[in-house]
Amino acid sequence: MSRTCTMGLLAVLVMLPALLVMLAPNRVGAGPLSEVILFAAKTDRYTQIQMVRPDGRDLGFLIRLRGYCRQPDLCSRTGLVVFAVYEHGSWNLYRVDLSGRNLQRLTSSPSDDRHPSWSPDGTRIVFETNRWGAEELAIMKADGTDLRRLTSDQTINRFPTWSPDGSRIAFVGWRQGSSDLYTTPAENPGRATRITRNFYADVTPAWSPDSRHLVYGSWNHLRGFLAVIGPEGVPRRLLQGTESASYPAWSPDGRQLLFTARTGNGAALYTVPVEGGSPELFPTPPFTEVYDLVWKRRPLPW
Repeated sequence: MSRTCTMGLLAVLVMLPALLVMLAPNRVGAGPLSEVILFAAKTDRYTQIQMVRPDGRDLGFLIRLRGYCRQPDLCSRTGLVVFAVYEHGSWNLYRVDLSGRNLQRLTSSPSDDRHPSWSPDGTRIVFETNRWGAEELAIMKADGTDLRRLTSDQTINRFPTWSPDGSRIAFVGWRQGSSDLYTTPAENPGRATRITRNFYADVTPAWSPDSRHLVYGSWNHLRGFLAVIGPEGVPRRLLQGTESASYPAWSPDGRQLLFTARTGNGAALYTVPVEGGSPELFPTPPFTEVYDLVWKRRPLPW
């Protein structure tokens, strides 16, 4: 092969990933082929984990088990999904790869282990458990070993989520009849820092890709809505079209929020710009119930 042909072939190979992204559908919610959305949906007897591409294509089950499957989280580095399963009277944690194979049980306890979240490097999982009485947070290795307690204040701590930069863990703490957002250092957990201060019910926090902001659901006893809070510490409410919104998730590029809301007799997925605006219906059929949204990058196959 001539030097000119060789150089031309190398140029095409270098440009191929960029060309694939450019040729991807440019619809609302569309993203690179390396992105995937996971959620829990009820379509029959059990709630199961489903997955779909950011343009609405290839909707299907991650795995189907004889139990209620909830709260998936994807590790973008390893491609492993951790989730909670309710069976035989308690919640326990499992992990599986994105092909639905290599299922492994991580916890086996008569207490409830729920709401798992990966560390960004895929080596550890933080989760909520009531094995010590009240709901507390715990951390274990990716294979379920070396479990240790993270909080021990004998109050209710739920919905932990690891920041993308690995430095902090955000969670919801119930104190004196009010639920607020807190963060704690991941490597040296100690006294938690309170992030929101109000009489609303703040739940289900999710980190922005740059680890600077949190989006969460809030309820002020009259209406529900989404809110975003950043380093300045002042919540910004997204009121338009999010009155019944829940389980928000960030897009990997940080520009969109994905959430679920009631529609008729069921629930559907919606997207809305982070800066606010009119929500748009995500191109999937409505479900009986939808929970626990995750929108992340998956490991590239090349």
